[in-house]
Amino acid sequence: MKPYVIFAVLARKTGMMQKRKHFMPNLNAVLQYQDYQILKDNGKNFNRYQSELELYDHLRRAYAEDADMDFCDFCFANLSPLSEWYYLYCEPNEDIPMTIGRKIQTQMPLSFPNLLSDEAYETLDEDEIQACRDAAETLKEKMLSAAAYL
Repeated sequence: MKPYVIFAVLARKTGMMQKRKHFMPNLNAVLQYQDYQILKDNGKNFNRYQSELELYDHLRRAYAEDADMDFCDFCFANLSPLSEWYYLYCEPNEDIPMTIGRKIQTQMPLSFPNLLSDEAYETLDEDEIQACRDAAETLKEKMLSAAAYL
């Protein structure tokens, strides 16, 4: 559990650590969901989120043999949306843990972006219907592929 706890304290409590001489982190707080505004960019978010992901990845590697990495990855994937941000905005080159729900949600819009009403669907020609079927098949394949990484 060390990699996740160290990550959460360093990522979330840096300001307090600098201000308080005898800082002790509240472990209950680091095991609560931390909401990041991953769809909003204030000019600093990209670098901050990238740094935090690199920190977690480094800690995972450093403690790979001494910690329950499945539990750490579970905490990381479920207690913040940082992994979703990573797969949305970066070119994934590291194995950052993500929940299956977030993986499917990030893959679906890329595969099948336009949902049609029943009336609109009835006006499609055969080529357009086949394109919809192909898109649905691609979506299914991507969802299964995303699930395979768990």
